[in-house]
Amino acid sequence: MQGLSEIYPQYSDKVDLYALSIDTTASDSEIVAYGQEHGLTFPMGYPGGRMVADFNIKQQSSTVALKPDGIVLHKTGYGSGGLSKYEGLLQQLADLADTAGAAN
Repeated sequence: MQGLSEIYPQYSDKVDLYALSIDTTASDSEIVAYGQEHGLTFPMGYPGGRMVADFNIKQQSSTVALKPDGIVLHKTGYGSGGLSKYEGLLQQLADLADTAGAAN
């Protein structure tokens, strides 16, 4: 996540990134403190409602990327991506945001 924190700021004006904890034993303040301790440049929190079930999240470090229209663009589990893969995904999402913005 720290590597992602380094590259995310260049996409933050077009892409929203959230780290969501599935640890039900951690408090909100512990989740926020974790993000601060690790210098994350994006917010942390808990998934809302049925998000974990709806996205079929089965393991930690799952990644789900949504296009501006809410359709899943990308989904992977733990260990199935490196920093260059995430940078490419952020660029793809930024490009989609540009396209969606131009259409409006």
